[in-house]
Amino acid sequence: MTTHARHLDALPQTFEPTDELAPPPWLESWLDDEITPAEFVCPETSTQQMTARIRRGPVATLVSVRVQGARQVRDGRFGDLTASAYALVRSALHDSALQAPAHRHVVRMWNFIPGIHDRMAGGEARYMTFNAGRFSALSDLHRGKAGIAANAPAASGVGHLGTDLFIHALAMERAGISVENPAQIPAYHYSSRWGRVPPCFARATAINDEDRTLLISGTAAVIGEESVHDGDARAQWDATINNISRVIEHADTDGLIVPPRRVDHARIYMARAEDEQSVREWSRRSFPDSQTIEILPAQLCRSELLVEIEAVARVARKTALTTSAGSSRTSSMTRRKYL
Repeated sequence: MTTHARHLDALPQTFEPTDELAPPPWLESWLDDEITPAEFVCPETSTQQMTARIRRGPVATLVSVRVQGARQVRDGRFGDLTASAYALVRSALHDSALQAPAHRHVVRMWNFIPGIHDRMAGGEARYMTFNAGRFSALSDLHRGKAGIAANAPAASGVGHLGTDLFIHALAMERAGISVENPAQIPAYHYSSRWGRVPPCFARATAINDEDRTLLISGTAAVIGEESVHDGDARAQWDATINNISRVIEHADTDGLIVPPRRVDHARIYMARAEDEQSVREWSRRSFPDSQTIEILPAQLCRSELLVEIEAVARVARKTALTTSAGSSRTSSMTRRKYL
């Protein structure tokens, strides 16, 4: 097992919530060290500046956008900032794709939202205003909600204690395959109970490589569209692991049951400091063969949720596998195009 700086055995015994969150370390092997900067001033306001950094590699390109002082905006303009940040991601990827290989297709996103539970001027939580901006950007790109449902990438969205909005987008040369969880309503079909517009992400994206790598979105104890096991971290952990297992199983359309031990990398976002030692132990048991495991403190998108897990898993080595009964079936998942 490869030990990473934030791997369980290397974690400090106590830690405080961070002001800035970055994508997980497994990306390093996909990217080069060279970073290309770009800057512009957001047109909606003269006080919020956006900066973008581009890291290319032979496998993928990562675009990272930072909106400085975004938490100071406490009304609908925060949604406008989010939409503009997504537009900058698209623009940066377009410019980067002029080089070969052209990484045009976004397969994974990370959204780190300052004060995710802050109440905005209209009374809604900041996360819902963020979702409005994300929905606007993706709706313009994909021509409405139906297009979003067909093209949404895997994503995570958690809160932090700083003031800046961070959005990271991972793009590849070929489009991925969207994967949903039969036990959960697709996020883009959530009812208005969870905001005037829904979140826009797939439960996972399958990469069309030899291992059919599965990039699993931030996953929590949600069944249908309802949070479950309020206040019970252990029960939420078990429900989350079950959801991850369902996503992996659903991605393997040959019906083979793939336990979560097939997870190569896991990142756990933890809402309560008092759950840290328990989360360490549960992580060891749930992901015994993972190369890296991270545990990070974060504010989760719903205040009742205590743990969220994102992961990278291997689903299959071929698009057509032989089941235990000896029959062979080919994946029926359709290819999606992203940003």
